[in-house]
Amino acid sequence: MNQVAEHDSRMRPIRQGSAILLRTEECFFARLDGLPRRPSESQLRFAFEPWLPCPLDTIEARFTTLEQTNLYVACGVDRGLLASLIEDTEQIHGPLESIIPESVPAWVHEGNREPLPCAAFEYRSGTFESPRSRLRRRIHRAVQALVLAGAFLLAFYGIWQRTTNAVRGENAAQQAAIQLVESVIGPGPSGVDPLHRLQSYIAQVRDRTALISAASQPPIATSRYVSLLSAWPQDLVSETNSLRITEDSIQVRSTLRDLRDHERLLAELGSRLAGCSVSSSSGVPTGASAVRSTIVLRCGEGADQ
Repeated sequence: MNQVAEHDSRMRPIRQGSAILLRTEECFFARLDGLPRRPSESQLRFAFEPWLPCPLDTIEARFTTLEQTNLYVACGVDRGLLASLIEDTEQIHGPLESIIPESVPAWVHEGNREPLPCAAFEYRSGTFESPRSRLRRRIHRAVQALVLAGAFLLAFYGIWQRTTNAVRGENAAQQAAIQLVESVIGPGPSGVDPLHRLQSYIAQVRDRTALISAASQPPIATSRYVSLLSAWPQDLVSETNSLRITEDSIQVRSTLRDLRDHERLLAELGSRLAGCSVSSSSGVPTGASAVRSTIVLRCGEGADQ
């Protein structure tokens, strides 16, 4: 059952330092039941309104709950009288830090294991918060913001440090690769990728090996190789990947720009090398635009095979 205390419209507060105690008879007290589990401020105020002798908008109310129950306790004072009390007291005695009831009636916390503390109905909060309390709250928020900013800066510094270490490690690895390549093929121009230099060097060694192999072949095979070189289009952009010379055939694996270059190479070799058969195959690797071409030249008895 809802209950409300009697109220005395005259305010005769008790002053204690920077605090004021409101006499119990100067406050409206009520026990509120039948509310949702977690009522809003509006629901609490509307439940309190029927027990007030004056309009709700003239009352400054505070609410708290009884332990282990769904009962709420409301305490209200006249808003106009409260504002006048604060203004008059601060003009004479200085800032007020606290305004609470002197005591809470026994029937209000009946059934609770312990009496409700008067501080649960602090009126120097919300609309009537004291400047000092407001300052403390702002300082607290500023400290929290500084702590968050400090944590962010520490996290940013950690990320920056890890990124810097990763870049240093990458630079060290690149420098080590350059030194390794230079130890094998000697120093080269600055700014050139060491892996590209190494690949070019390997291609040159492969070409030199092919030339040496061709030079060591019998005279017939050598002459066929010379004929192949003479018939090869000089303006055709190509890169020789491998060269295999036997007594009856020459196989050249090369990389061309596109299929048109492959068809042109096949046509010109066929027309320039009389008495020889020229066969070929080509393919385009996945994700690449260049064409891998294989040319097989057979002359003499092997030309008809």
